[in-house]
Amino acid sequence: MARPKKNETVQPLTLISTAASLFAERGYHGTSMREIAKAAGVNMATISYHFGSKEGLYHAVFRELAENERGQYQHFVEGLSDAVFQDSQKFRQATHDLLDLYIHASTSSPLDFQLWNQYSRDFPQKTRILAAEYDLPIFEMIVHLFERARDNGIIAPKTKNLGMIVSVITSMVSRFCEKRFLDSVSGEDIYGIERIEDLKNFLVFYWDLMLGFQP
Repeated sequence: MARPKKNETVQPLTLISTAASLFAERGYHGTSMREIAKAAGVNMATISYHFGSKEGLYHAVFRELAENERGQYQHFVEGLSDAVFQDSQKFRQATHDLLDLYIHASTSSPLDFQLWNQYSRDFPQKTRILAAEYDLPIFEMIVHLFERARDNGIIAPKTKNLGMIVSVITSMVSRFCEKRFLDSVSGEDIYGIERIEDLKNFLVFYWDLMLGFQP
């Protein structure tokens, strides 16, 4: 295998960041290894040395994205004390904080959304597979919080399918981000901070209702 030039000290994360921007803009099929190497200021052998191929680099981009996202939620979950799962109002506040975290992360990362959007275009048959691989751990983490609170008797969910509550939330936020992204591309960004607050307020109402909190 060809090796990078001795004076090339670029870090893998730099290559991932450069590739992420190009993949988000042009998609997988519209981005060449040569273009990534040129944008990163390295030769193609450097990319091959670290990632093996364009496909390897592409998966590294999504793996880095997923690990960063999962790390945020894991940090939040691990910061919840046992007392949160013994007190209905403390748990309610924790779920509101979790919603804030999710909405902020989703609406403040247009690059991440664009990457997923391009992936769904390039690999429509594999989108669910990738989502299951990278999103499922976060999904299960949140469902487990609900299960623990339910088993402790501090929430009374309106459905036995706690995953459905999470799915509705993620679907609504995803649709919101899609519309916001398309509007910004067209030059008509009608989803400003007021609309994000409207989204938060509605999701808090839905969340409280479905988890059985009193208004």
